[in-house]
Amino acid sequence: MLVYKEYNADGTEVLVHGVQAAHSGSVGIALNAKTTKANAAFLFASYIASEYGQSIQADEGFAIPLQKSVANSDVYLKPDQKPANIKVFIDACYYETPGDWWYLRDKKWIDDWASLLNGDVRNAKITLSDF
Repeated sequence: MLVYKEYNADGTEVLVHGVQAAHSGSVGIALNAKTTKANAAFLFASYIASEYGQSIQADEGFAIPLQKSVANSDVYLKPDQKPANIKVFIDACYYETPGDWWYLRDKKWIDDWASLLNGDVRNAKITLSDF
């Protein structure tokens, strides 16, 4: 059985039985196929994906490091800083699945409501109830 974890205000775990689910907000490194600087682009991508490059990004709080050694280190976890339960994001990487948009060719399904939700609701121009 999968176990979903919740946390108390003090960071201690509260066990709740249920189904684990998560939405991936991952980032990626891409190289433009038409670049005139292919070697430099490859060298940068290799550098930023390396353990050292991932440590720099982790220290800045940019994203969950792709290097497991960095993701599970104090460079990313920062045990002396909040959030105390940051490891939950690493744990989620093991059971995240693609969102609905993954299976579609375009973003038409989202166009009708995304701007309203992500703009007006988030910026308090309308209430969620009015949405």
